[in-house]
Amino acid sequence: MSQRFGLRLEVIDRAKLEEIRRSTELGSNPFDHIPLGLVSVDFLKQERVLEQLDRASYDVVIIDEAHHRMDVGGVQDREDSLRRLAEVLARRCDCLLLLTATPHDGNDRSFASLCELLDPSLVDGRGVLWAERYRPYVVRRLKKHVVDPVTKKCLFPDRIVLPVPVKPDPQRHAKFIAMQKGLMELLAPELRRAFHNKSYADVLAFIALLKRSVSTVEACKSTLSVVADRFESVLTEKAETEESRRQRRRTLREYLRKQERFGTVSNEEEEERTLLEAEDLAHQLAQIEREIRTEDRILLRLIAKYERQRARLTFVPTRWD
Repeated sequence: MSQRFGLRLEVIDRAKLEEIRRSTELGSNPFDHIPLGLVSVDFLKQERVLEQLDRASYDVVIIDEAHHRMDVGGVQDREDSLRRLAEVLARRCDCLLLLTATPHDGNDRSFASLCELLDPSLVDGRGVLWAERYRPYVVRRLKKHVVDPVTKKCLFPDRIVLPVPVKPDPQRHAKFIAMQKGLMELLAPELRRAFHNKSYADVLAFIALLKRSVSTVEACKSTLSVVADRFESVLTEKAETEESRRQRRRTLREYLRKQERFGTVSNEEEEERTLLEAEDLAHQLAQIEREIRTEDRILLRLIAKYERQRARLTFVPTRWD
């Protein structure tokens, strides 16, 4: 911002707010004394900071990726907190711009909740839009609307998608084929067990790994590296609690639903989902390893017992007349 626009921004965190509070009169709002600042969303959505934001005024508030600020009915804590932050900023500014390139998900309540940020009078007491009142507030632009000013021809040609099957060559891609076979050998028993027990959440991470393996080898390698690092640590730790496992898989399912609903997730959410999938995979592999070791120990005990029994039968003392 400084190099390209000549703007000097202060990093706003808890220490900065305390510094401003000590240097100003008692009871003043630190946000009234910051003309230009840079602050993380996670910091702003804290309850105490929200109270201070709610006592400040803003000329213009621009919210990018606005579809993440929809009221999704409390599906996820992060969504709720982002919505709360948007509501606070919306009622304290003179002008609000909500920007998004993500298509509308078709849910009337979702769309109405965004319009409600722009003007609460657009929505009735049930959260339903009042007819077509929202039209003056919404500007929608599609590629077909972008035309040459002279010829009036669309600058974006129609996109034609032609699926092309790609088969690996046994000679050139032998290692890739071996990797795919190894993954399927690992995945197939887990899929069968998941379908048998109806515990489909157990294979989400396995399927994600399989998808990465056909995306790029580098993506698969990166995930496997993270899994390998966590696997060694997890194997030496105590077995994971059921609550921790449930929480991780609940978050993974929410990201999956969000991906299906909006067609995309933010970069931060994608990174978090990748780490959660790697963590889940490491725990599952560690559990499989523990089961194998337990089965091996049981097998060894059975073999030892059998050998002892056989020894007794072989070396029974003989009575001599």
